[in-house]
Amino acid sequence: MSFFAKTQLSSVNISNIVFIFLLPGLPPQALLLLLSFFLPLFLLLQLIYFLLIFSFQGYLPKASLLQRYNLHEFQDLVTSVRQGNVRLLSETLARHESFFIGAGIYLILEKLKVLAFRNLFKKVFLMSGTHQIDITLFLRALQWMCVEDVDLDETECIVSNMINDGRIKGYISHAHRKVVVSKKDPFPPLSLC
Repeated sequence: MSFFAKTQLSSVNISNIVFIFLLPGLPPQALLLLLSFFLPLFLLLQLIYFLLIFSFQGYLPKASLLQRYNLHEFQDLVTSVRQGNVRLLSETLARHESFFIGAGIYLILEKLKVLAFRNLFKKVFLMSGTHQIDITLFLRALQWMCVEDVDLDETECIVSNMINDGRIKGYISHAHRKVVVSKKDPFPPLSLC
């Protein structure tokens, strides 16, 4: 998409665009002019929404696609989710907050933290080398990523929600403060969750 469409996306409220098209008695020439003016914006929004839908299914876009349509705001988001880098994800959301709010997707992007947590916990599992993982390892990983106000109970809650959602196969041994993950495919593909 062009720079013009991207600039329009950050400066135009979507509800105003819908209102313009609902005006009664608008001449066909004016409607055609408005449509040609806002068409790149609509196509860009459509692409952004499809990117979000596929991201939650575990299909993150390639860097070449983001560069082709000049969506540099999403580059760090994709990188942070792939790496499980919750700190980079929070920084990117804060840096491009006005763009994401203008596009109406900021709250949806906040939910990408769950995917980043999952990928971070997967790295902790791979580094531990065992299927019985102490919850304090997950806690240290979250603290290292500068996740605020997190303690052992909060970490256990995050892991239990991921188990409940099917993002992690396993269970929590509360008495031993350990997460016991499945020996076969403990982190199933997100498309199956």
